[in-house]
Amino acid sequence: MGKNKANKITDTMPDRAADITAKAGTSANAEEKTGNKSVSRYRWLDAARGFAIIFVMIGHCITKGTFFHKFIFTFHVPMFFVIAGYLYRNKEGSWKKDLKQLFIPYAAVVLIVAIFGKMIEGGGYYGNTSNLIKSALFGAGVDHDEIKLIGSIWFWPTIFLARRYLDCIFSWFEKDWARAIGVMVLVLMGVGFSKEKIWTPMNADVALVAVLFMFTGYLMHLGKLKMTPPVAIASVAFWVMSLYCERINIGKRDYEIWYITFVGAIGASFLIMEGFRKLETVRIFDWLSKFLAFTGRHTIALLAIHDLDWRMPIPMWGASLAANLAGSVHPDVINIIRRLSFDYACLLVWVLLVYLIKKSAAAMKNRNDGK
Repeated sequence: MGKNKANKITDTMPDRAADITAKAGTSANAEEKTGNKSVSRYRWLDAARGFAIIFVMIGHCITKGTFFHKFIFTFHVPMFFVIAGYLYRNKEGSWKKDLKQLFIPYAAVVLIVAIFGKMIEGGGYYGNTSNLIKSALFGAGVDHDEIKLIGSIWFWPTIFLARRYLDCIFSWFEKDWARAIGVMVLVLMGVGFSKEKIWTPMNADVALVAVLFMFTGYLMHLGKLKMTPPVAIASVAFWVMSLYCERINIGKRDYEIWYITFVGAIGASFLIMEGFRKLETVRIFDWLSKFLAFTGRHTIALLAIHDLDWRMPIPMWGASLAANLAGSVHPDVINIIRRLSFDYACLLVWVLLVYLIKKSAAAMKNRNDGK
């Protein structure tokens, strides 16, 4: 598999062709060979992932309880799991690669947050390093009991464990129908944990539910689940129905009416992914596809930056813009502009830095080889 280090981290939020995550390391047209199979990496898949991460960020910027907020939650996180499943391969030793790609960024974000905590009076959001460590070890996306949330990076340990669950199912069962039964058993367990309000460290209970979305993506890749007219109609119908159910919030374990919202999330993901597959052939939208693909190739870096931006002691970013737009533009729109512009500015700096480091390392290697 041709590997692009900057893209490698997108295995998250989060998958094997990137990740999202996670869910991460090939160029848009590279191929991943696992055993006797090869997986072509197309730009449309990166674009779909980029679309999803943008809506994850927007979902964190707008007022909760609004229709738009609920709409975003019908698909954004589940879609990352579906894409991860689309690219899933049961390869021996893959856990080592996932551990490196997902937990190194996880530890890096926690370390940066700890440094910020030392800079801010009162220790910042966590108060002290001990509380931060507890939150990092638990890995929840929202506050739980006395443990504070770890933030958006809850997705990374979740997708890591979801892949391990799938590894077990694929190792135990050879037939996809048997694997489907195994997946449903895990999903019912995950829903049961939610109803009993049992939260496990590193979101092991959430990963049980995520397996359903990943397995569906796997079936999509095999062509066993195709976008036929009946499937498209059913996808739209369940997506619309899910809008009028209690929202699905995977990180918060909100799975009310899960048999509708889960199917709605799968249908929405399928429709969006197919839409980007078609969009890739429309030249007039080539610029949009390239931008979203760039975003999708750097999902983990962007998610890490987004998770850090609200913790950073930089309240003046976009303050003049906010002051000029106040009263004439909705506060949610101002918040979106401020946070996303900051996140993308940091991402561009990161990508440039990685490029310069790699270029310098290559030049040094060439000089050493010439001696």
